[in-house]
Amino acid sequence: MTPPAAMLILHVFPSFAVGGAQMRMATLANRFGARFRHAIVALDRQTGCRSHLDPGLDVTFIDPPAPAPSLPGRLHRIRAMLREIGPDLLITSNWGSIEWAMARSLAGIRRHIHTEDGFGPEERQSQLRRRVLTRRIALRRSEVVVPSSTLNDIARQVWRLPPRRL
Repeated sequence: MTPPAAMLILHVFPSFAVGGAQMRMATLANRFGARFRHAIVALDRQTGCRSHLDPGLDVTFIDPPAPAPSLPGRLHRIRAMLREIGPDLLITSNWGSIEWAMARSLAGIRRHIHTEDGFGPEERQSQLRRRVLTRRIALRRSEVVVPSSTLNDIARQVWRLPPRRL
């Protein structure tokens, strides 16, 4: 009898260059070892953090879909890719991967974790309204992980995410 395949986690990063979110993922993947398989999409195709992954891990790097000029076109391509990969869990990181969070329900992906580590210079002083509304809609049925009480307050009060999802 063949043992079941390990759960496949699809990680989507704006970049997989060495940084905080990427090192956190590498540390956790190394810690859990063969219990999980990983597929990583680096939207900018930068994969410098790959050298921090244990070479014995089952990790596949997947090129992002070709760009599309419109949001519906991008969501269509992402949905198709999600259906093809068929992950057991989707993990998206920060604003740069929010379209994947949006497309996941269209692709029938039920298990989703979104991590939000902070904001770029365009949102340091205040939240951009379109991003607030997008997060409110795209993340309301996702588990959301934030590293600080300040971001937790923003997620609850500004994005209006259910506290049980944080």
